[in-house]
Amino acid sequence: MSSFRLIYGDADLSVGLPLENHIEEQLLQLLDLTTTRASTASRIAEVITSMLESEVPAPSEKQIKYAVAIARALGLQLSADVLQSKDAMAQFLEQHAVAYRRRKVERQQESSQSRHGDS
Repeated sequence: MSSFRLIYGDADLSVGLPLENHIEEQLLQLLDLTTTRASTASRIAEVITSMLESEVPAPSEKQIKYAVAIARALGLQLSADVLQSKDAMAQFLEQHAVAYRRRKVERQQESSQSRHGDS
């Protein structure tokens, strides 16, 4: 198993990479001295960016159900970002949860009043 070392500022990370032989050979070619450093740096940055951006934590099923209830009650649209990103979901819930709870209380009071008025 080959070892890969990344030094970024004060952080120093060394990890074993379980690469197949042909991939390891391609990595060695990429790191060959004949390759320009700028090109190699650019390609590594693309891979790291792609890796980090693709691992956006998704909201929980409970959060999604709550957001759907809020959207229905308040007549709001849920964006794809809210349904796919835990951070965007947290912002949506923070922004609309209080209004949703108020609306829920108002409806319960209206329902209670209409039942008592029918008696």
